Formats: sequence, C-alpha cells, structure tokens
Amino acid sequence: MTPNDIHQKIKEITGQGGYFEITETHVGGAAVPMFKSAPRDMLEVVSAGRQFTSQPFMVFEQYRYTFADFYSEVDALSAYLQQAVGVQKGDRVAIAMQNCPHWSVAFYAILSAGAVAVPLNSWSTTEELQFLLTNADPVCVIVDPRRLALIQACFQTPPWHIMVTSQLDEVTASDHVVVLDDALKAGSALTFEPVQVDPLAAAMIMYTSGSTGKPKGVVSSHRSVAQAIMNMLYLGFLTVSVEGVRDYRGGATSETALLTVPLFHGTGLISGLLLPTFIGSKVVMLRKWDTERALELIDREKVTTLSSVPAILRDLMTSPLRHRYSIESLLRVIAGGAAMPTDLPKLISTELPHASRSAGFGMTETVAVGAQMAGIIYELYPSAAGIISPIMRFRIADAEDREIDRQSDGEIQLRGVTCLTEYWRNPEATQRAFTQDGWLKTGDLGHINSDGFLFITGRSKEIVIRGGENISPNEIEDAAYQNLAV
Repeated sequence: MTPNDIHQKIKEITGQGGYFEITETHVGGAAVPMFKSAPRDMLEVVSAGRQFTSQPFMVFEQYRYTFADFYSEVDALSAYLQQAVGVQKGDRVAIAMQNCPHWSVAFYAILSAGAVAVPLNSWSTTEELQFLLTNADPVCVIVDPRRLALIQACFQTPPWHIMVTSQLDEVTASDHVVVLDDALKAGSALTFEPVQVDPLAAAMIMYTSGSTGKPKGVVSSHRSVAQAIMNMLYLGFLTVSVEGVRDYRGGATSETALLTVPLFHGTGLISGLLLPTFIGSKVVMLRKWDTERALELIDREKVTTLSSVPAILRDLMTSPLRHRYSIESLLRVIAGGAAMPTDLPKLISTELPHASRSAGFGMTETVAVGAQMAGIIYELYPSAAGIISPIMRFRIADAEDREIDRQSDGEIQLRGVTCLTEYWRNPEATQRAFTQDGWLKTGDLGHINSDGFLFITGRSKEIVIRGGENISPNEIEDAAYQNLAV
C-alpha cells in the first residue's frame, strides 16, 4: 500500500455517490468542504442510538445501562429541564462533574431540549469555576457533590437552578439544589415538547486555555459537531477500505470503548461518547484514571478500542501490573490530545503487535477535526500527525500570515466547516484567532510532506499540556506566587 493508493481510495469514497461524498458550503464568505450525508444537526446525532434499544451501552462502577435505559433518563431529564426548569431553546446549561453516566445523560438531555451544552473542566479550582460560570452565564448547572461545594464556596446565592448527581457521592437536597435522581423521577411524568434547531446555531461551548491564561469558550454549531462525528466515521471507513476488517480477539465479540479521559475534553466527548452512541457500541467509563482499574476493565469487558492521551497510554503499557491482565482484546489504540513521544509507537507495537495504531491532529476550536490516520496508513509515516481531513483546508504560513510552501515549516492555519463560530463573549480573542483573510491560527508549527502527511514540529505559543489539557504557564506562576512557601 503506497500513499498514492491511499489518496486514490480517498477520492473514491469522497467522490460523487460515495457515502462520504464531499460537497461545498460557505463559512465567512469562503467555500469550504463538508460531508453531504452528515447528520443535519446534533438532534439527529443524539437520537441515533435509540435504534439499539436492549444492547449494552454504558458500564460505570456498579451501573450498567442499555441504550433503552440511557434514553429513558435522557427523555426524563429533557422534559424536566424544559417543563420544570423552564429551559428554552438557545439557553446555556452547564455540566461540572467527573465522568459518570449522568454526565452523558445531562449532555444529551441539554441538546435534546434545544439548549447549548457547556461542559466545564472538573479539575477547575474555586476561582476558575467562578470565572467559567460567570462567563457562561447558564440558566442551570448540573454538578457532582464536589463541584457543588466549590460553587457554594464562591457564590453565596447561586443565580441558577442546580441539580446534583448522586452517582459519585452521597448528596441531600436543599432549598436551592435538586438531586438529579429526583429530577429524573419527576421528569418521567412530564411531557416533553420536541424542538427543532438551526444547524448553524450553537450546540456547545467548550472552554480551552490560551496564552493569556484565561479560558476561552469555544462556540461550536450543531453542524460543526455533526460534521466532526461524520469525520470520525470517515476515518474508520477509510481504514477498513484499505486494510479490511480486523477479527475480534481475546474473547471480544462486539465493539467496546474504554473512556479514559474527561468528557469535558474533546477527545473524550467525540470519540468516547458521541461516536459510540452513534454506531451502537459499548462504553466503559472510568471516574478518573487508575491504571490497575483500567487494566482490569479491559480484561473483564473485552475492550476493543482505547483512545487516550500519550501520557495515559505510556502509563498503561509500562505498568508493572500490565501482565496480570489480558489486553489482547484491544484492536485499536488511538493517541491524541498531545504530542506523540517518539518512542511510544514502538512501545505500543511491542505490547500490542496485532492492534491498529492511530494518531491525529485537531483542536477544541475545530471539534477535533484536522488530520488523522490509522492502521496501514499510520504505518507509512508513524511520526506524522495524519492525512488532512477532506473537510478541512490547510495552509502553512510565515510569521506575517503569508502562505508559504507547504513542505516548509511554518504555522499551521485552518479553514473548515467545523472551525469555531466565536469565543463566547470574547470578541478580541475571536479576532486574534483568525488572520485578516479568515484562516484560523492554530499556534502549531509544522509542514505537509510530498505524500500529503502533516508533521507537527513545534508550537508558537507557550502552553503546558497536562494529560491532554492546555495550561497556560501564567496559571502555574500565579499559583506559585500565591504559595507563601515559594
């Protein structure tokens, strides 16, 4: 298999009449490609899993959900948000909790009600959470007990409706707080009024750190997120088209994904929740990363797909506990969210010689769409970030934003249907994010080789990446300065 063979296959499956046929739309006055047959909006995406009814969907600690169980709670919470809380189409509803099934239920219920989902970083300090909630200005916040304590520490009288899950810790109701289980029970007796949304309307706001240190709310439209899901399906279809279907191993009989990263992170949300729901595969959740627990779950649940950041993959592959458990069921190992260490591909291939390896490049600002590769395609250039997505335009630019030869190192700049609409309530940051002629400035340096593979060579911004999350050095310095021992 040569790069030319790969590009010929891409032309075939994205050409006229193909399932991933590419058409054009306009963003900011410029023509950009998009998938013709992608879901129209996120209402179609979140409803796709309803067809799988009694199939197992979600595993988390003592909880096991079928798709029917999951959607029963989604419908109840959607009705409660709409009828009891008064959430209107376009209102913002925030989620601030660790991974658990109720996080997923909340996200789907918010979108089903036509509202804008605002996932917040569950690692946030009290001050950070205060900034995020003040900036997002939601009508309702769905939290876990730990985040509730932080909110109560910085808001004497929170101005929003608050619901708290009991799936993570014990909780009790109060005058201003509704236990989510009670809301679900009440919602099951209410009638939900279906809504319709504009594909260009906001579907979610995800916060990302920048060089200024203040998180910025990335506004993504319904169409953007739906196109991103289709892009993930495209990558899988392309890989199967060039290498065939891989047989299940290690006792696995169906697709099962292990969710190892937070759902407020683009990697976790897109590949760990939205895609599995769309295609009907099972998701095994971790509350937070625990190496032995992850190994035990891979063995017990026969996990076939592991998508995570390089730091977690290295931890798993080098753990002294690794050989107490079988991880033979893993068919796909996907690394993203941070730069790939040069020795990690070899480490993965040594531990899992039968598994397909993947890599990719994307941003919160593009709903994780950019470049990607897997399987045989990955083996052509293991150190690359991938082949450019058919729905994203790339250019390489110099320090003055002038396009240069793509095989020369420069800033990677993007234009596409999944690029952010704006930074929420931050017009200055929105303006800085784009060049004068409308290209998104990624802050990443790289080039595209003669075979069309993207290589990342550095960053033009000073950002610390911890477990796939961007952290400004200013935040670290500020924390150090506030410590009297420093």
